[in-house]
Amino acid sequence: MCQFSTGTSPVLSAPLFHRAATAGVRIGAARRSLAEASLLEDEAADAAVSAAARAMWRREADAFHRSARRLLLDAAQ
Repeated sequence: MCQFSTGTSPVLSAPLFHRAATAGVRIGAARRSLAEASLLEDEAADAAVSAAARAMWRREADAFHRSARRLLLDAAQ
């Protein structure tokens, strides 16, 4: 997954890592964040849960959504 730059001396030049390798890690983390947010939203939809717990789970789900959006936007650049 590593390419070497075509400079004057390939021994002294730093390796250039393929962008897909780093973007794939961010996309995987975003998927995990979205899955966690989905679980929290499902738990918050339960009728037996108190209003305070429901609000807390929704806030946490929103935080996971924001994190996933940031990761995906970072991977897209």
